[in-house]
Amino acid sequence: KKEEKKEEKKEEKKEEKKEAEPKDKKAKGKAQEPKKEKKPENNKIHILPADLPVGADIVELGRKTTCDVPKDVKLVDEIAQRQKDVRETLQAMESGKGEIADLWEITKHWSLDEFREIYSWLDARFDHDFFESEVSESSKEMVQKYFKDGKVFVESQGAIGVDLNAFGLGFALFLKSDGSGLYATKDLSLAVRKFDQFKVDKSIYIVD
Repeated sequence: KKEEKKEEKKEEKKEEKKEAEPKDKKAKGKAQEPKKEKKPENNKIHILPADLPVGADIVELGRKTTCDVPKDVKLVDEIAQRQKDVRETLQAMESGKGEIADLWEITKHWSLDEFREIYSWLDARFDHDFFESEVSESSKEMVQKYFKDGKVFVESQGAIGVDLNAFGLGFALFLKSDGSGLYATKDLSLAVRKFDQFKVDKSIYIVD
């Protein structure tokens, strides 16, 4: 009986080993698998064409087949021209004279009509509308006046603004080098008009 029990125990141990071996082998196999390293993003290498002439603009390499700029016109030149056109258009609008100013006046009323329709949906109203064109020139004159006094405004690279570096706010631009103003410029004259015309006690600006 003792010998039978020993043989039974040996057979049970063998079966246990057989059942455990595959699991161990799988576990060992998993541990030996090399970890896949994550490739860094944006690791593409751009190879320039062999026939690319020395000194060629890299911007030209990004020219799309659908680009409407003529092939004999450089993209950098086209971009510079369009930026110039934008500046001239803004100056023409601020002047209030000429074809561009007249066209802007027409399209402005289109926008106003749509705004008023939206206001009616919201059951909202405004007692008075201030237009940028009404304060554009007076704001630029204000900047020039206080710039000459030398107390508030300073010049930087042909532009005029307020140096706020001492407060960690950089340079606040009010007049561009081409003489045109910004939203902040128009707010100067607008603030004066609101206090003088409507005798307000406090003007609160809500900005997004």
